Amino acid sequence: MKFKKPLVSVCIPVYGTENVLRKCLDSVAMQDFAEKEIVVVSDASCAVNEKGEDAKKIVKKFAKETKVPVVFKEHLNNLGILETRRDLLSFSSGDFIFYLDSDDYLEGNNAISFLYNEAQRTNADIVNSTAIAVTENPEKNSAQQEHLQKKIGKITLGEILENQIAEDCFVNCKHCGFLWGKLIKRSLMEKAFSFIPFTECTMAEDLCLYFFVSIFAKKYFGVQERFYRYSVDSGISSAQTITDIGRWQRVCSAASAFVPIVQFIQSPEGNCLSTSLVESMKAACNNFVANNLKQLEQRVAPELKEQAYSLLCEYWGEDYVKTIERAIEVQK
Repeated sequence: MKFKKPLVSVCIPVYGTENVLRKCLDSVAMQDFAEKEIVVVSDASCAVNEKGEDAKKIVKKFAKETKVPVVFKEHLNNLGILETRRDLLSFSSGDFIFYLDSDDYLEGNNAISFLYNEAQRTNADIVNSTAIAVTENPEKNSAQQEHLQKKIGKITLGEILENQIAEDCFVNCKHCGFLWGKLIKRSLMEKAFSFIPFTECTMAEDLCLYFFVSIFAKKYFGVQERFYRYSVDSGISSAQTITDIGRWQRVCSAASAFVPIVQFIQSPEGNCLSTSLVESMKAACNNFVANNLKQLEQRVAPELKEQAYSLLCEYWGEDYVKTIERAIEVQK
């Protein structure tokens, strides 16, 4: 069967979430928007679901059973979520991009059609909807669920124009800067990625991407509908004890996400940015280091702490880490 060129590409990164991947895919198949495609990139994920199926087999079975157009690619080596999002974009063909993380899902059957219609009606580059944090283990994860809901539930309704978009997100903190849950023009995503060199990182990748998306966007439009369901039960966002240095390295990789931002701020093109936005990005960088230090104290296994601290200094710079440590001590 020959499919029409899709208007919307639903882009799904996979890493260690094979046990819930089919639920994510099914939520897209249920959407009443016909001119869509699903693009899945496995970031060298080695996990399987309860049936022993890897991501490739899960996606192949899904495509056969649902007849939804699906593109599947996989990395030979783990590159991190930022590069996975880049490849999802490059393998897609829709005019609009909708990122959906593989441990999350869409509620209802009209999420994509509603967001697309709003994009057409308002001529917005970004149509933003908010999310609901969900868990299948409320006794264990209720505190984290409540904390994350406050974070992901931020949204500015209605229209924001040009340089006020980044200000609204990063300075005024009125809407969140996650890529998922937003319908974004393909051309805008391509422009954002053009300012980001190859970067292996798993943390702060959406902050980096949305910084560039928001400063180049002409129009944002926020809607009150909450289609997106954000899982607090899986993925790197869950509060688990860090017992291997590889997982800690993924936490420290947030440093890599700030490099393109700093380079842009220091370039002639960065002169267009407001002082308040530049200061907000500096503060965000400081906060990430402070949070890494807090995670080192609270979540890293005792036998790894010395090695983990050295790795933290390697990523962020020893002088910078010690400066943040001194600032934390002053605040106590």
